[in-house]
Amino acid sequence: MGRLSLDALIGRDLEVELLRKAAVDAASGKGQMILLDGEPGAGKTSLLDGLAVECADGQHRILRAAAERLEQRLPFGVASACLGVRDLAPAPAAGRITELLRRDGALRGAVASAMSHWEFLVVEEMLSVLEEWCAEGPVAVFLDDLHWADPSSLLMVHRLGRVAAQLPLLLVLAYRGGAGLADLTSLADSLSVGGARVLRLGPLSEAAVARLAGDVLAARPGPALLKLLAAAGGNPLYVGELTEALRGAGRVRYAAGVAEATKEARATMPSSLRDTVLRRLDFLNPAARDLLAVAAVFDAGFTTRELSLVVEQPVVELLPVLRQAVGTGVLTDSAGVLTFRHDVIRQAFVGDLPATVPEALHLRAAQALADVGAPAERVAQHLLAGGDLDGSMIDWIRGAAPTLVSRAPHEAEVLLDRALRVPDLDGRLATAFRVERVRALLLTGRAADAQAAVRAAVAVTAPDSPEQVELRWLAIHAQFNQGRLNEALAETEAALTLAQRSEVDAARLYGFAAQCLFFLGDIPALEQAAERAIAAGQRSGDQYAAAHGFDMLANARLFEARTEEGLELADRAVALMEGQEVRADLTMAPHLTRAHCLMELDAIAASDDAFDAGMRLSERLGGIYYHWYVNGKVTLRLLDGRWDDALAEIEANQGADSLGVAPGLISSAALITIHRGAPDRYRAELESIDPGFFDYRRRWARALMWEAQGRVEPAYRLLYESWEHGVGPLTQQALHRICPDVARLGAIVDDRAGIRRVTAALASFRSTRIASKRGTLLFCEGVAEADAGKARQAAEAYGAAGFTLYQAYANEIVALLLARQGDLTGARLAVDEALSGYAMLDASWDTARALAALRPFGIRPGVRGQRRRPRTGWAALTGTERRVAMLVAEGLSNPAIATRLFLSRRTVQTHVSEILTKLGITSRVEIAVAVSRLPPPTD
Repeated sequence: MGRLSLDALIGRDLEVELLRKAAVDAASGKGQMILLDGEPGAGKTSLLDGLAVECADGQHRILRAAAERLEQRLPFGVASACLGVRDLAPAPAAGRITELLRRDGALRGAVASAMSHWEFLVVEEMLSVLEEWCAEGPVAVFLDDLHWADPSSLLMVHRLGRVAAQLPLLLVLAYRGGAGLADLTSLADSLSVGGARVLRLGPLSEAAVARLAGDVLAARPGPALLKLLAAAGGNPLYVGELTEALRGAGRVRYAAGVAEATKEARATMPSSLRDTVLRRLDFLNPAARDLLAVAAVFDAGFTTRELSLVVEQPVVELLPVLRQAVGTGVLTDSAGVLTFRHDVIRQAFVGDLPATVPEALHLRAAQALADVGAPAERVAQHLLAGGDLDGSMIDWIRGAAPTLVSRAPHEAEVLLDRALRVPDLDGRLATAFRVERVRALLLTGRAADAQAAVRAAVAVTAPDSPEQVELRWLAIHAQFNQGRLNEALAETEAALTLAQRSEVDAARLYGFAAQCLFFLGDIPALEQAAERAIAAGQRSGDQYAAAHGFDMLANARLFEARTEEGLELADRAVALMEGQEVRADLTMAPHLTRAHCLMELDAIAASDDAFDAGMRLSERLGGIYYHWYVNGKVTLRLLDGRWDDALAEIEANQGADSLGVAPGLISSAALITIHRGAPDRYRAELESIDPGFFDYRRRWARALMWEAQGRVEPAYRLLYESWEHGVGPLTQQALHRICPDVARLGAIVDDRAGIRRVTAALASFRSTRIASKRGTLLFCEGVAEADAGKARQAAEAYGAAGFTLYQAYANEIVALLLARQGDLTGARLAVDEALSGYAMLDASWDTARALAALRPFGIRPGVRGQRRRPRTGWAALTGTERRVAMLVAEGLSNPAIATRLFLSRRTVQTHVSEILTKLGITSRVEIAVAVSRLPPPTD
């Protein structure tokens, strides 16, 4: 068969021109996205066929796949096929995705947030592979029948669309726009906003229909024939099929180069496309038609071996028929998997069968696939489409349920629900099915349904059954996932009273109780539960459970400002986890706790390393704390002044809300934008979000927002009262980061008594070796006592810690105090230091405040204090952005850059977007050109 050419397509001249231009632009480094929207048979696949030929000639790497209806609940079904993950010998890069998709063990019994994070990791790996291939040369990604795509694949495409413009990538998506799928509609809207071009394949014109029919008949169609063809509605496939059917039935006569429909054709026009398609296949003998009717139940394609098992015929007997079907274009053969060339043909066969036959064939297919050990999700697809479950299939579900729940929880939940409705189901088996169904509900994010299912299961499960402990454990997760911490804690306590619970059960239950208490802010109770988890874990030999207890206890010490003790406990938790398999149902983050302890000790570099270690562990093994590591790094960037990097991390993780982390990220973004002169940027979010654990940070941001709006008195009251009474588990000393702003605002409203109370509470910082804490005490004393010397010492301490904002704060206070004392020279020097710090942060609001406070003394900034980074050009790039640009110029992909700079791939993506915006360019190729034009470095 010859290669399909785009020039051979009839009636699609405009679409062909636009697709060719997109391919050329993508090859030059300017990524392109095209959405092909059309009804079945409109020519989407033909356009992809022709474009694939031309792109292959243009040296593009071609990645192509079509979604299948039965794979809609199979995570990453079409995305995996496109990247070659399903190949018998996938490319090494694609092999990494294969390993991640096979990691069902770590997700067994996982909470929904862990499953969601696993999905996040798979998307990241797929994007990493694509970016690596783009670094090698142009890539063309063609996805057909996207209306059948699974949600995970749609998520991957959505994320790919965010970076397509930066890569030598041509992304063409074909789908049926009228499918009424909300996810697909949202994806199309999102990609359109991101620059995708939508090509809607409407009906062919009358002239194009005439030309198409003429090509089929090798003659000009007459008016009667054209009238019949009008019933096809301009659909190219239907026009072609109908024309072929009429010619094959002898209902077209030729005269003087004109093909006209006979009277019989006009009188007996087929009433449906099904009849048309089936008549076109009259050349097949009855045995072949019967075989293809059976094959038609395999929506996602089939192998010769599978069909042989279903029809109970040797492969050798099937080969002649299958070869004929492939040779005549009824079937296509791709790497041994046979599919119908047009789904309309498959549907026609199925529709021609008696109503009960397709269900029976699906059940037979399920039995045959189960007998040969086919993947659980493939067997399940046929069981879901089949009739009543028989005993053999119940036995299969019993053995396959754990694997099926991990790999395809949506399908597993529906199948287990059906299995539970089978009459006279064995009681123990029913209990096992109920447990697995609850797991499936949790993995699909249906925590409320899981809770109801647990309640029903507990009611019919024997009180002394060992499954009672497991059901209680699942009930705890169902409550926890809904944010109902008190109920989750009550379930934990109830489970601990069960007589049949083991020491291992007790260890993990106490650890989870400590975790709930942590989020509830009950530190004393947390300590008690954590110590019991440690003791039970050590008695039972469960090091993981003991590590959970040590981690929770470390968090308690951290919030009691007993940081050194917290670090020792976190180190013990990390040590106990060495070599242990991470359990998705007992998640913890000792690296996170350790990193926060190091941050409190001013060990910025070590804290950074600890956050990186935890993030990489979370990426590799899965876990619900990944975005908490992101939040920790953002907090670190707030302190050390790398605010652009903080915003890049926040931007890269928009929408993340693992265990309520989103309010923390939003509040951090608000703090930065307030300092940068945009106090209203996050006003709506600050007023509406449920802050949860991050209430202290939201209060901090709201207070500064009010100050920037001129509402200084309420701003001070909010911040002072938050410090005075504590916020959640945070004590006064644990809230020391807000104390400089408390003291600064207290001075403005002249509440010296309040500032002195803050200073007295920080007295223990006087002898500390932690520079930032010592700086905070000196800052508050300097403000309370109007002592410029102490304020200067505070600036030096903050400088030693590397905390740019606080150092600038202290220098601003020094300048103000010296100006009041008449030392204008000293004041000018100090304010220049402050303005230099604010300029490094682009903190325009702080700059304006400092200048306004010193203007009555006639002080104007010197040259040093006026420096600000430009908004555009190379000089506008931050240090991190410059390093990213240099690595882009070296040809590194985003994943490679992420590894080199210890960043997440998403954060690198955000940096690349910022670079493109600041340099006013649109592709990675142009970044390389910009770098090449930089002057050589001077010695």
